[in-house]
Amino acid sequence: MWIYYHFYYDILYFCILAPGGVYKILVGGIDVFIIVSTILTLFYCLMETFRLNFAYKGNINESSPELMAFIGLTFLGLILTVVPIFVPKV
Repeated sequence: MWIYYHFYYDILYFCILAPGGVYKILVGGIDVFIIVSTILTLFYCLMETFRLNFAYKGNINESSPELMAFIGLTFLGLILTVVPIFVPKV
């Protein structure tokens, strides 16, 4: 059930943060941190679709490779979520 509901959360996350990132680029100009932040957000949203697909297939088929890919993408997503917090603001 968590996988099912998390899919809707990801749609909402993308619909809120993707236009916000594009708006920041338009208003903030060409700043490296703004562009990298937007690209990482879009990459995170793309990665989430694959992560949830692996979780769903691995759970239904009870197969280890899909569940291991789910766990690996979960840790990569955690890194993409935590690292921008520690980027120095200029």
